[in-house]
Amino acid sequence: MKYSAHTYAKAFIGALTEAKAGESERAMGERFLTLVRNYGDEASLPKILGEADRLMRARNGTRRLVVESARGLDTKAKALIAALAHAGDAIEEKQDPALIAGIKITANDEMQFDASLRKKLDTVFGTTE
Repeated sequence: MKYSAHTYAKAFIGALTEAKAGESERAMGERFLTLVRNYGDEASLPKILGEADRLMRARNGTRRLVVESARGLDTKAKALIAALAHAGDAIEEKQDPALIAGIKITANDEMQFDASLRKKLDTVFGTTE
């Protein structure tokens, strides 16, 4: 990789922020994609865009909440998540049958609240995945 994902992400956000008058975000994105391809780093695009998303969330003061449950969330659980979320937060729901029951919430890929039965069983029996 010619430059780190963090460096590419900062450059991309800077370019979008300081776009020339009349130039669309799409055109900026296409130019950025061309730049990454020219340096041979196209395979790193998911990592670069993930880092750009993280930097933008930090700049805007928003979070990405990933809510995992063994089955779909019921109305009560959705209300709890809505109460935890702030305006502008992105909420992603995932199903993971391996959790068995309960819920796991991850904020910004950093902080985690795990109230799943899988976690409790792992704690009781000393097993890890």
